[in-house]
Amino acid sequence: MAIESDKYRDKATIILDRLDSVWKDVGKNACRIDIMKIDIEGHENYCLKGGQQVIRTDRPIILMEINKLYYVIRGAELDDTFFPLIPESYLVYRRKDKTAFQNINSFNECEDIEDVFLVPEEKLDKFLGSIRGF
Repeated sequence: MAIESDKYRDKATIILDRLDSVWKDVGKNACRIDIMKIDIEGHENYCLKGGQQVIRTDRPIILMEINKLYYVIRGAELDDTFFPLIPESYLVYRRKDKTAFQNINSFNECEDIEDVFLVPEEKLDKFLGSIRGF
């Protein structure tokens, strides 16, 4: 089912590949991934699924958009979709106001469109210290 605003977008052919496959080749001589931004219009879960090895190994902080409409259209429940893909000892944060972030236990707490941070527990202090004024 197409979303009304999608009919105004240009169409392009793209090649899809898994982050784990790409990083195995491209990133083998590179540094670790420390932060990821995922905003792919309701397909963020596929990126998480395709990057499980990289995410488990490098344990980056992940900034990810949640756009509820795309998941509703696909018939996907947010918590059932995302939590199995998030490695152990990650916490989920959303912006509470201009100066604070709030730990959440359900993606259903998000607004209709909202960015969330997935933060490994071992990087939590650094994350909370670095987001002041974000």
